Amino acid sequence: MPGFLSQFLGVGRRNSIMKYQKIRKAQGVTLVEMVIAVAIVAILASMASPSMTAMLENNRVTVANNNLVSALFFVRSEALKRRMNVYLCISNSAQTDCESNTSNLDYANGWLIYMDCNENGYSGGVKTCDLVPDAADTADTKELLKIGQSITGGLMASGTFGGLIGFNLSGRAIMTGTVCLENSGSKKNKITVSASGRVSSEAVSACS
Repeated sequence: MPGFLSQFLGVGRRNSIMKYQKIRKAQGVTLVEMVIAVAIVAILASMASPSMTAMLENNRVTVANNNLVSALFFVRSEALKRRMNVYLCISNSAQTDCESNTSNLDYANGWLIYMDCNENGYSGGVKTCDLVPDAADTADTKELLKIGQSITGGLMASGTFGGLIGFNLSGRAIMTGTVCLENSGSKKNKITVSASGRVSSEAVSACS
């Protein structure tokens, strides 16, 4: 019996030592393994970098396109709601008025959406409108409705609008035309406003 007990304890001790050795072997990595892993990650990152950059640039075009389309939907809905001509124009650097150079299609300063109180097409600065008939004839509503975010990140804009897009009180376009946004690569999106006031967007191979 004592012999069996000592043999049993010996086997248990050997099993414990083997488990401990396995645990020690499983813990951590060697310096060589770590260096190899870092080298592999660096190689994969360098291979993925160009495609990642292109993806980010293409995404900027998509985001800018969607923002401008949403802004045009807002312009049309405000024209219908207010029964008045409403415009989107390229903003000046101070974001207080439309860009005076109508051939400039640089949206780097964003855009302005405004009611055309005096029906002259351009806002002429932020004014107030007397939209509620009253004896005092008091101006009661700001002409400027919204300031849009800038389109930056190396994007270029071209088109036929001349920096001004508007809708009348029936929701029809005051002028028809296109705005095309593109990056330095191959991503191009063209926004079209038809005479009926329909706003559409599509990917194109060329902005011209």
